[in-house]
Amino acid sequence: MAAADAVLQHVRSADLFASLNVSQQAAIAAAMQAFHCQPGDLLMQQDEALPGLLLLASGAARKQWQAPDGSQLAGADLLPGNYCGEEALFRPLPAQETLVVSAPDTWVLLLTQEALQGLLPQDPSILPALQRTFSPVAQEVALFRGQRRGERVITLRRRHPWSWAYKALLPVTLALVALIAASLADNTTLTLALVGAGLLLPALWLLYLMAEWHNDYLIITDQRIIRREKTILAFEETLAELPLESVHEVSFDIPKHDTFAHVFGYGTVFIRTAGDSGNMTLPMMTAPEELQTLLMRNRQEFRRRLQEQAQASVEENMDALMAGAPLSPLPAPPGFTSHDAPGVFSTRFSDPQGNVVYRKHLSVWLGHIFPPLVLLIGSAISLIVQLMPDVAPDFGLAGLLVGGIGVTGAILWLYWSDWDWRNDMLFIGQTTLRIIHRRPMWMQDYNEQFLLTQVDSVTINRSGPLNTLMDRGDLLISLIGDDLGAERDFSKVGRPLRVQDEISGQRAAVLARREESEALRRREEFATWIDAWQTRRQRQAGPLSQAGNPP
Repeated sequence: MAAADAVLQHVRSADLFASLNVSQQAAIAAAMQAFHCQPGDLLMQQDEALPGLLLLASGAARKQWQAPDGSQLAGADLLPGNYCGEEALFRPLPAQETLVVSAPDTWVLLLTQEALQGLLPQDPSILPALQRTFSPVAQEVALFRGQRRGERVITLRRRHPWSWAYKALLPVTLALVALIAASLADNTTLTLALVGAGLLLPALWLLYLMAEWHNDYLIITDQRIIRREKTILAFEETLAELPLESVHEVSFDIPKHDTFAHVFGYGTVFIRTAGDSGNMTLPMMTAPEELQTLLMRNRQEFRRRLQEQAQASVEENMDALMAGAPLSPLPAPPGFTSHDAPGVFSTRFSDPQGNVVYRKHLSVWLGHIFPPLVLLIGSAISLIVQLMPDVAPDFGLAGLLVGGIGVTGAILWLYWSDWDWRNDMLFIGQTTLRIIHRRPMWMQDYNEQFLLTQVDSVTINRSGPLNTLMDRGDLLISLIGDDLGAERDFSKVGRPLRVQDEISGQRAAVLARREESEALRRREEFATWIDAWQTRRQRQAGPLSQAGNPP
């Protein structure tokens, strides 16, 4: 690697430096150190201080984690253009994983915090530009649909390839049988037909099996666990989401009588929550023990971050109180600031209380009003025909009465059907979730409201080509402690992924506000202790001061 020009070229081609101007990129390149590494070289060590920003110019490096039993678990590979350790440019932090070079002739570029600080006297604007680039809010590129701002993907896992490979034995066998039959056939046309069918149909079958395997995956982020299962031919899709704080236990099982499970190293992973309805079962996962350790470590890291935030909040409050700063006001509740009045056919709007309201998909309304609308049109035509004796037989008063009753009944039925659709609603409030199902014709009025913090998991079920085409599905909401089958459902809602994201996002906002309120409560409690301590000191100092000054 040529010293200056090559480093500058890598800096300019990296997305993380795209917001810098040409002179700033040149300054960054000049401050970087280039290292030529070989497989096995250690770039950073878990639980030790991050060296700085590591940018991979060529080769590869593998992330590793140390399990509680001391074994090393392999993670994702860093490829040319990937980077890590950017947080160390702004504050010293320990490394969350070990990074080891895994390919020969690997070049790594290192930018330390000291080197970055040395650039600031010449160009102070570099630091805020980098902070905007590295800020989680500024990173808009999502690795999966529905990824939140600032959400970091830990890993993406699929089932073991054997989960589809063993199903491929049948099409491969059929292909061999077809080819053998083609070799024995005397007719050229039959031979070509057998060869074509024996190659094309099994190949399509194999592609379908691979696509089915590829569509099912598990995503673990620093905030939640997401499981997606999709069946292509049945047009079925399930998307389940589980917050990390809801995970209580992770276990795995390798079937004793499954020889392939022991040979290939796959098993079933069980993720358990406070209730049965939020549990996840992940069959035929590669390296189940490694996945178990990763999940438990991620949950521990999540709790550690919460504890660190709480500790930092306490220290900040103590510093502010010792400096005599006034107490901060209670943070405003999260919610939706604008009021979007509902239209005639709106399926999403906000009410004056700040709640986001969802109705069922518009196709549900069409299905409700179609029968009474047909009856209304038919009765109206019948009534009009009765008023024209030259066109149809005259049934007299009876015909007019039947037509009038039909029109009146159809109008009432149409009104009830429309009212029925408009009163099936899901309210996403500032701190609560509310589901309303009303059926005036069946004397049903279901109204349930619960706290967002009670939500354990949110699952989307979508089946059938019609639901896939119209992007509608069923929403299943399980609460903490719910038994299996006790989920609250809101069926046939449009854009269900958006609803799921809105519920989970608002739930996260409520938890964040609760942490802020708890920090404020601790600060008020600490202020009370300080006031009491100062009052007691003053009372104790009073008699002493009088004794030292006799009349």
